[in-house]
Amino acid sequence: MQRLSPYFAVLLSFGFAGSCWAACGDTEQDRLVWARERMHPDASTGQLQLVYQWLLNSTRSCPFSGDLWYYRGLVAKRLSEGDDAQYAFRKAGDNHSTAQTQSFDPFRVVNRGPTPKTGAIMNKYALIIGVGTFQNSDDFLEFSAKDARDLGAFLVKSGKFRPDHVTVLADQDATTSKIREAFGNIRAEAKEDDLVLIYFSSHGRPRDLDPTGLSYVLTYDTDTSTPGRVFATALEMVELAELGRWVLARDYVLLLDTCYSGAARAGAAGKLGPQGANGLDPLQGLAGSGNRVVISASRADEQSYEDENSKHGYFTRFLLEALGKDSTPQPLSSIFSYLQAHLSPEVAHIDGRQQHPVMQTFGQGENIILNAPALSAFNLPRPRAAR
Repeated sequence: MQRLSPYFAVLLSFGFAGSCWAACGDTEQDRLVWARERMHPDASTGQLQLVYQWLLNSTRSCPFSGDLWYYRGLVAKRLSEGDDAQYAFRKAGDNHSTAQTQSFDPFRVVNRGPTPKTGAIMNKYALIIGVGTFQNSDDFLEFSAKDARDLGAFLVKSGKFRPDHVTVLADQDATTSKIREAFGNIRAEAKEDDLVLIYFSSHGRPRDLDPTGLSYVLTYDTDTSTPGRVFATALEMVELAELGRWVLARDYVLLLDTCYSGAARAGAAGKLGPQGANGLDPLQGLAGSGNRVVISASRADEQSYEDENSKHGYFTRFLLEALGKDSTPQPLSSIFSYLQAHLSPEVAHIDGRQQHPVMQTFGQGENIILNAPALSAFNLPRPRAAR
């Protein structure tokens, strides 16, 4: 367009590890995120040993970081290093760890247990975000706000979403704080037999501009003057993907219409990371948390383009076409096939530009039907959970 990760709610609602800035500056924040990306319920012993060594070194370099000590304690406990876990937790308390105070535990998944089957949905919730103008930059995207408004209207008119369950934040309303608050509201309301949809259209910030190879989505009030300000005011791609770990809803869908949005799917080795850190897939922590889908407009090294004729981003144009083309609602596997078949060839007509949508699924995410009717529309009682 070029269009150029309480648990996770702790990160969204309060900002991540705000107490750590004084000790090591931007480097400390990078260390925290590097560790958090690799701390998830399905991490192998080998992976955890790598993270543990990283945190041992990090707490030596940043001895006053309460959150680094707390994460060291969590990993040590996971590895049955009981004495070091107790020591690290005590040091975390001495250094006022925000994550410890709020009991944040990346190893815990809200929706643990057998993968739930797709089926009848009681309620559907959507958070639709479009940022075309930016408070701290002259950059603009012509159709991002329109994309968000049009998708929100489609969900109410044709997608069988209740109007009061669709939140659209566009331009000046799409601040980092308001986005976090809106997601916090959905997280509080969505129950086990519900569906949650998150859509984001904005600028993406590529990995090569970040000290440790993180990529971001920019909000209305993101400040890009320094890496530290980006970290504090933007949303990480992996954070958006991780939202699916912290909601009770059985079905969760994340749609990203930004440049480099495939970076939410597959991470690059952090520039500060130790040897053996290659090949990270930040989304692997979604496994076991329900039916989860992330569909990105482009690969991690590709831009996402706008279409002057349709007045939409190409991704959103074909998404709306796919959702509305059949009288019978289609599963996301069919929606993605439509995107693949139409988006890349259309964009390639523009001077041979490349844009390839990316999808990753967990559980039975490919079978989720966004425009399926919700039982609440028929005033039916919420079905009891199976035993």
